[in-house]
Amino acid sequence: MLPAMWTTASILWFAGCAMLQPGGADQLAYAEAIQPLLAENTVLADEVLGLAAEVYNDNAEADVDALTEAWRTDVVPLAEHLHAQAALVKPPDAYIERHKDLVTVWASRAEAYRDLSEALALSDAERWAQARELANEVKLEEEEWFRTINADFGQNGLLIDQFP
Repeated sequence: MLPAMWTTASILWFAGCAMLQPGGADQLAYAEAIQPLLAENTVLADEVLGLAAEVYNDNAEADVDALTEAWRTDVVPLAEHLHAQAALVKPPDAYIERHKDLVTVWASRAEAYRDLSEALALSDAERWAQARELANEVKLEEEEWFRTINADFGQNGLLIDQFP
């Protein structure tokens, strides 16, 4: 169902191309190219939030082994896959550098999540704190990336939704 939704969205976007400002066609092409990545980004965010909710809601009763396994088998592979898929995207020339920035952010997030997973497995509180700090920094970098690209895209009434 998602690919059909993307196609419908693409048709609607292309129908409005005549009204786009200069560079709008590149924006549209780029938004379309990364749409599948954004869907996967949403799945990753849901996974991380779900695990955080388990810890928060269960507090001291959280199953550390299950949490460690979920990070190792669900979160880390998904973060690494998203980074790998992002690296394969061929953006329009006007968005090559900006896309490289996003790929770098998602590579850093995959690294932070790997470190968090390993820290959990080793019960290493210091490594956990360092990885958590990196994850927080990357989160801010990702939010800034979306804020700045949407400032540019907004000139044409377009928006890239970080978590569609």
